[in-house]
Amino acid sequence: MGATKLGKGLFFSPAGCVKRIQNVEGCADAITAILRWDFSHLKHGCCDVLEGLNEDCWPIVFPHQPLVHTMIKGICFFP
Repeated sequence: MGATKLGKGLFFSPAGCVKRIQNVEGCADAITAILRWDFSHLKHGCCDVLEGLNEDCWPIVFPHQPLVHTMIKGICFFP
């Protein structure tokens, strides 16, 4: 997947979405657990990465699961 131009000269890269998650220890495992509806492994560092994800990343990280975005926001940002 290549980069897609966003407004203001910014580029979106689907590979960049995954790379950001992989750069935080345990975050990829937490994402895998979330896909099984287990949110207990979600740690602060992973929440920070997820909070900073471009809106275009969410359907890539959580395909066919639009409610996961809202649930993660609730867990990470409104404890």
